[in-house]
Amino acid sequence: MNGYKILNAPHGFPDTKNLIEANIVGVKSKASIYGPVYSKKVISYALNFISDKTGEGVSEKIETLEQLAEYLLSKTDKYPTSYCSIVYADIKTEVELQGEVGAATRIGEMGWWRGFKGDPAERNVNVEKLLLDVYNASISLKLCPKEFGYKVNSDGTADLLLPSCYYK
Repeated sequence: MNGYKILNAPHGFPDTKNLIEANIVGVKSKASIYGPVYSKKVISYALNFISDKTGEGVSEKIETLEQLAEYLLSKTDKYPTSYCSIVYADIKTEVELQGEVGAATRIGEMGWWRGFKGDPAERNVNVEKLLLDVYNASISLKLCPKEFGYKVNSDGTADLLLPSCYYK
C-alpha cells in the first residue's frame, strides 16, 4: 500500500439492500439494450448462484428483477453477500451474449476515451477531486467499501485499492 492514500468509511460493510439495488439498476441498463432475455438470464443465473451458496432450492417463482432483489434480501441471513449473485449473473450473461468478457462494453469505453484529445494529464481534470467526490457520494449511499485507497499517477490516471473488497 506504498504511496496510496487510504480512506476509511464511517460505516462497516456497505448496505446490502443498496448494493442489490445498484446492481439491479446496472442489469436493467443492459436489459434495455439486449431485451427481456438479459433479465431472464440474470435471474436464472443469480438464483442458481444463491442456491449453490445456501444449499437451498428456490421454492418461489421469480420472474422480475424486483422479485429477485426481494428474494436475495431474504437470504442475507444464510449468505450475507447475496448481492454477489447479481454480479456473477450479470457477468455470466454478458459473456454469453457478447462472447467475450464484456467485449462490446470494453470496446465502447475505449472508443469513448479515444475521443478525448491529448494526454490525460493535460486535460485539466483534477483526478483526486473526482475520486473524492465519487467516494463521498458512495458514503452517503452506503455503497463504498469500509477501506478505499488511491494514488494519482503523473500521467493523469489513478490506481485504486480495496483492501477489504466486499465482493470477495
